[in-house]
Amino acid sequence: MKGNRHDNHILQFLQEELLISTSEIAVALRHFERSGGSLPMVLYQYGFVTIEQLSRIFDWQKYQMPICPVSTQAWIG
Repeated sequence: MKGNRHDNHILQFLQEELLISTSEIAVALRHFERSGGSLPMVLYQYGFVTIEQLSRIFDWQKYQMPICPVSTQAWIG
């Protein structure tokens, strides 16, 4: 995930598999856009995911190929 484009699949994974709310994702994306770094780490730093969920995200990312990037504007309004 680079710049201001994100893989739609990870956002779907976060919501459907880890049950992270749209508002929590939006907060994390805003912070990520300002500071860069790792979206999963931002989610963890804000307390939106546990260490176990963070591990699941990294495992999921390891086996995924970026396919369809989307703008964060759809998530942060």
